[in-house]
Amino acid sequence: MVAPIVGPNNSTVQANFDDVGSHYSYRSGYRQNMPIDRALPYTTRRVRTVAATRTGTYTSFGGLANAASGTSPYPNSGLDTNWQDDEVSTLTSAQTAFRQKLIDGISGGPNLAVAFAERQQTFNMIAEHAIRLRKAFQAVRRRRFHSAAKILGIKKPKIKQMGKSVANNFLQYKYGWMPLIGDIGAGVELLQSPYGTIFGEAYVSKPIYRRYYYKGPYETHECVIEGKASVKGQLVIKVTNPSLYLANQLGFTNPTLTMWELVPFSFVVDWFLPVGDFLQSFSQLQGLTVDEQLSFYSTRLKGESVLKKWYHTGPSKGSKMVIVKQGLYLKRTVGLPPYRLQFNKLSTLKAGHAASSLALLLQQLVKHS
Repeated sequence: MVAPIVGPNNSTVQANFDDVGSHYSYRSGYRQNMPIDRALPYTTRRVRTVAATRTGTYTSFGGLANAASGTSPYPNSGLDTNWQDDEVSTLTSAQTAFRQKLIDGISGGPNLAVAFAERQQTFNMIAEHAIRLRKAFQAVRRRRFHSAAKILGIKKPKIKQMGKSVANNFLQYKYGWMPLIGDIGAGVELLQSPYGTIFGEAYVSKPIYRRYYYKGPYETHECVIEGKASVKGQLVIKVTNPSLYLANQLGFTNPTLTMWELVPFSFVVDWFLPVGDFLQSFSQLQGLTVDEQLSFYSTRLKGESVLKKWYHTGPSKGSKMVIVKQGLYLKRTVGLPPYRLQFNKLSTLKAGHAASSLALLLQQLVKHS
């Protein structure tokens, strides 16, 4: 019986003023009574003004130091209560990379390989024992008892003392046959049982850097936001259709991906827009079932904004304002993130990957020239 789940429970704590110490904290989540048997979603947002100074004609911060006021009164003025909305592209990129790394780790990892290897060993054991039984049975029919005993791995039957040896030979043959038959029965039961649960986890991070600069007739405005977006989580799956999974691994279940790979220079397109990975995502989990209760991913944004404003000319020249804010955004989501198609940044193309891709490109150019 599933324990009751209560929520969402929302709470907000804020200090709404325009100076150092202003802060905003919001949390929304669910709670399950004991025993807890599943991952539950939650969201946390925090922003705090950690430093604020002003000199000259700046007699106030103009609302820019208020971390709890929502959107800043001026665009590109540092972190606010919804600063995660400005990092959608970075978050999406991190979530997509996390999904790919997580599934690749399970598909090519030791857990799933061991599961399939154990099944293969069971098949081999059944085949080996069946062959031994057949050979021993044929030897007995031909009255080659010594050969049958050797096949079964028991002592050779004795001819002398027939009254005693008949009983001994009967027991030896019985306990030579029975273990083989028992092993075959146990192997059949194992093959009929479901595959075990496969567990995988992954972590991906992406840097955040944005700089806004504006120089007006008298005043200069500069804001730099730096931080990191990271995604970590776990995936719990069960193999529900091993034949379909193996067929998918061999490329038989996704003709769209095969057609794309046959398109000339498709790999060049994948440098900038990973169409191949996107098409592959439609069949990545074929033959597998995701345990939605235990699979989740947590998105984390941590950043700092430094806002500087100063008069570079005019009667207020030399006046300066500096405001530093720190922000944290956490969100746990149950399940797997969807694969979203995005253009790759050229800076993410690794040297080895670039060299291989260029070699393929030259090969194709020569082929089609």
